[in-house]
Amino acid sequence: MIDAHDGTIVAVASVNATLAEQQLGIYNATKAAVRQLARTVALDHSRSGVRVNVLSPGPMLAGLFKRHLESATDSDKFLATRSARQPGGRILEAREVAQAAMFLLSSGSTAVLGADLVADGGLTASFVFRTGEEGASI
Repeated sequence: MIDAHDGTIVAVASVNATLAEQQLGIYNATKAAVRQLARTVALDHSRSGVRVNVLSPGPMLAGLFKRHLESATDSDKFLATRSARQPGGRILEAREVAQAAMFLLSSGSTAVLGADLVADGGLTASFVFRTGEEGASI
């Protein structure tokens, strides 16, 4: 990428890079580290034609959230409780977060450099989070 003076990197962090979730200290810290490393790489290589940005998704029906859902004693209650915390009243689909990544990878985002695009359905605008009250084990 540097030799070609062209390239785009999207590092995936999480809303947990900014807002800590209890009992997930290592996860929270590593996502914050991903965000800061990507910002540093963006600055170090911006004049090389390489763009680096961060995508910080919120809860979506994939990955860690899906594991929490599957471990819940009452998965319907878990999903309903977590959905109620979202301003839109639902958990994001993975494709919605993928579309945000596609924007960062596209030519329509050439002015975006070292940014953290938060794709969380508005969660961080009104963050309330208590892991475990829905019956999920971690």
